[in-house]
Amino acid sequence: MNIDTSLDQIILDKINIIQQQTNQDIKQIIQTAIDLYYQKIKQPENDPLALLKQSDFIACGEGDPDLSSTYKTQLKTILEESL
Repeated sequence: MNIDTSLDQIILDKINIIQQQTNQDIKQIIQTAIDLYYQKIKQPENDPLALLKQSDFIACGEGDPDLSSTYKTQLKTILEESL
C-alpha cells in the first residue's frame, strides 16, 4: 500500500530528530509509530500488567511509615553509625 500525505514542518522536524537518534528511515519510523499507537489502543484497560508497565512504576519496598517526615534524622543516625 502506498500512502501519499503532506506533513507540516513540526512533524517533519520531529521525524528528523527521530532519524538522527535512531538511524531509521521514514518507513521504519512510521511502522514503529503505528505499532505503538495500535498497542496503546488495543490493550485492555483493566489489564493489571499493562497498567503497571504504563505507570513508570520502578519499585517498592518496606520501611518506616513515617520516613517522609523522619528521613533526615534517620539518615543522620545511619551516617554517624558508619563513621
